[in-house]
Amino acid sequence: MPSDKKIIYPEICVIAAMTESGLVGRGDGMPWRSSLDFKWFQQNTMGYPLLFGRRTAIGMTKGPGGFPLKNRPCAVLSRQMTSAALISPKGGAPVFNDLDEACQYYSNFDKIFIAGGPSIYREALTSNKPWIELVDRPLVDTVILTTFPDGYCDGDVYFKQSELMDDSDFFLSGEETFKLNGCQYQPLYTPAKILRKTDVCILKETDTPFPTIRFEIWRRRER
Repeated sequence: MPSDKKIIYPEICVIAAMTESGLVGRGDGMPWRSSLDFKWFQQNTMGYPLLFGRRTAIGMTKGPGGFPLKNRPCAVLSRQMTSAALISPKGGAPVFNDLDEACQYYSNFDKIFIAGGPSIYREALTSNKPWIELVDRPLVDTVILTTFPDGYCDGDVYFKQSELMDDSDFFLSGEETFKLNGCQYQPLYTPAKILRKTDVCILKETDTPFPTIRFEIWRRRER
């Protein structure tokens, strides 16, 4: 007998940060430090699975946040690894050989985040949903993007916004730009509430001195 229960599939989100020219990395690591972006990333992803490419995950083991992240299931996408990987003082992570397998493994969550690097972004944005009923539907539902101005950091890994999304496929549903002043920020444009206004003095002396940071949320257009 067919079930009347409606099946709810997780929202698949790409979360990325880049400069205006598309700089996303330096070697295996990040070319900047931003407490504000860290807060934004944490607010969006807390409690949800995060999928990382092998090089991105390795780079995170060398950074201050470490890998895997606290209170978030983290997994590695790699065709070179075959078992639990990246054992560090904080533990290890399961390895999946393909994106479909990872998405199906975490399908009991409301959201799944794809967090880089560029090769994983490209695969996600050219893939369809792994569930049979939705085989002709694009995998990614939402793109969450941080953009920094050029000229304040150097790197060698690029992934331009034009590769990330097309206006014909996605629409901008939320945007906020912050002007940074010392260790405080002042919202310039606030159609969407992104960070609580009480969150002041969250910048650190070690942060890259960006004058502004822009946060955007893009949703896939309905067909």
